[in-house]
Amino acid sequence: MPSRIIIACAVLLLGAVSPAPEAPPSAQVDITKLTCKDLRDASPLDRSAVVMFYWGYAAAKANAATFKTGLVKNATTALMKECDANASETILSALSRVDIKAF
Repeated sequence: MPSRIIIACAVLLLGAVSPAPEAPPSAQVDITKLTCKDLRDASPLDRSAVVMFYWGYAAAKANAATFKTGLVKNATTALMKECDANASETILSALSRVDIKAF
């Protein structure tokens, strides 16, 4: 009998628990329009995420499945220098002048 009470309570509790609300959808970003200024103005965490996205994009375009981490760091430094010198330019334009060599 006590096990039936425990099972009944568990079933009731499971029914009473509602799923967590879904997070609101994030804004969609057009990577062809993001500028170097956008990248420079982003928080460090967002900047890292954006740069890694662009490296993934560049790797996919190069049909690469591997990369060399040290060279990605060097390429990131070069990209940021390009962006420092050309704030109104798109990140893709700046990226086109960076010799990646990482994949």
